Amino acid sequence: MLILVLNYVYNIYMNKTATKIWKNSRINRRLKVEVIVATAEEEGLDDEGGKWVTICLTHGAIMNSATKSEAYDLSLFPDELCEGCMELPNSIYN
Repeated sequence: MLILVLNYVYNIYMNKTATKIWKNSRINRRLKVEVIVATAEEEGLDDEGGKWVTICLTHGAIMNSATKSEAYDLSLFPDELCEGCMELPNSIYN
């Protein structure tokens, strides 16, 4: 147990477990994945497909949307945009 704790502390100290923290991220209750809705500009992404983006932080999938409403709708069903979410047991595709 002590070895696991020391390894965890070491990884944090070496910044190997650090990730960006998004203020608007949400956990999708059905699939248990973390999703964010933001503007493409805020995230430093291309806005060619639309100004708004929905990002599955768990699997890294990104989908642009023209409106904020469309982006939030996608955040409710991340298995519509993310192949990793499509394979999860609670997916609408299973």
